[in-house]
Amino acid sequence: MNPLAHFRGLRARLLAVVIAAVAGTVVVLTVGFNVVIAHRLHHEIAAVLDARAAAAQDTVRLVNRRVVLTSQSQPDSLDSKLWVFGPHAVSETRGDPRLGRAAAEMAASGTRRRNLAQPPTALLAVPVVSHGQRLGTLVVAASLAPYQHTRRIALAVSLALALFVLGAVAALSRWMLNAALRPVAQMTRSAAEWSAWDLDRRFDLGPPTDELSQLAATLDSLLGRLAAAMRHEQRLSAELSHELRTPLAKIAARAQLAAHEPETPEAVRADLEAITHTAGQMGVLLETLMAAARADPGPDSGRSELDEPIGRAVESCSVVAAHRKVTVGVHLASPCLQARVESALVERMLSPLVENAVLFARSSVDVRAARNGPYAEVRVVDDGPGIDAAELQDIFKPAHRGTAARMPGAHSGAGLGLALARRLARSAGGDISAQATGAGGCFTLSLPCP
Repeated sequence: MNPLAHFRGLRARLLAVVIAAVAGTVVVLTVGFNVVIAHRLHHEIAAVLDARAAAAQDTVRLVNRRVVLTSQSQPDSLDSKLWVFGPHAVSETRGDPRLGRAAAEMAASGTRRRNLAQPPTALLAVPVVSHGQRLGTLVVAASLAPYQHTRRIALAVSLALALFVLGAVAALSRWMLNAALRPVAQMTRSAAEWSAWDLDRRFDLGPPTDELSQLAATLDSLLGRLAAAMRHEQRLSAELSHELRTPLAKIAARAQLAAHEPETPEAVRADLEAITHTAGQMGVLLETLMAAARADPGPDSGRSELDEPIGRAVESCSVVAAHRKVTVGVHLASPCLQARVESALVERMLSPLVENAVLFARSSVDVRAARNGPYAEVRVVDDGPGIDAAELQDIFKPAHRGTAARMPGAHSGAGLGLALARRLARSAGGDISAQATGAGGCFTLSLPCP
């Protein structure tokens, strides 16, 4: 199965668009939030260092041409690192020697601000000036660890919140889309079911007021036109079949009488028998047309045991089978196997299948009936040339003749039997399908069980 098949659905595409839009918005907000946090913490670190540098400068004094710190700013009373550099550097706090080296480099190079990765520390260097004379450089430091911890917490919380919002929006959007499109799916299934066997059903949601009611009105209109076309077709088929039965019966009767006349030459008698046989085929076709016209599409159009219509369908082909020396076997998984279809309709469905199998078989035809879940299946298999895989659907089209039917020596026909049989089966809630087995023809009639 194509992995993108599910994504091609409208619901999946809409959900993908919503998730993509929300994800983009969440990403922008998350990045913006963390950028603002980082900028705010940077300014806060700078403000802390400036405040500490200003406080330290107030404690610097020049005594006997030496820069000294008052007692208030001695290392034991400070909570930050502090260095004083100049001609006479007099005070330095205790601590990590890496900080002292970095402070000395800043004083020597004139660098104002610097951040160290290890240990995570921010440093600020400011000049010590007295009466307009620069006496040295004061360097203060503050640990970046708490600020980095705050940034990590903010990043983790923002990511967790973003994922939660994205998941919540995706779940809510999916629920809303399912709720919004569920009526459409239900209406589609109902319309497909009604078009198969209940063309008089309608949604009847009244005048269109929104998209759903407009869709219902459109489907009601389509079902109405389909029902009218179906009734017109059934009426036309019934009238034509009825009108053709009488002249066809006269043709068959006159041909039979002429064929049995003693003075009829043998060559003419053979032609008359061919006329009689062809008239019989046309009679079967007309009976099928009339049965299709009379059929009431619906899932509950009678009930029958399948052994009787199967037997009659096989018996109707016995003369042709004997002439072609083809044996027809019947095997029923259960003698009481039933279908929710009238016996006469089942016979009309099966007759074209059995007749085609007898005409194309080399020596044998096998008719098997068994239950498969909610359906009764009748499988007709022959040992003939089989069905081309490319024609499994085309052979059910009216007037279409398959490759095997066009071969030299194949029987002639109008190509209507399979099309009418499938139409009858589908009108009864079943179906007829063909299988390319590679070892002969195979047709399966599926009918609903009671």
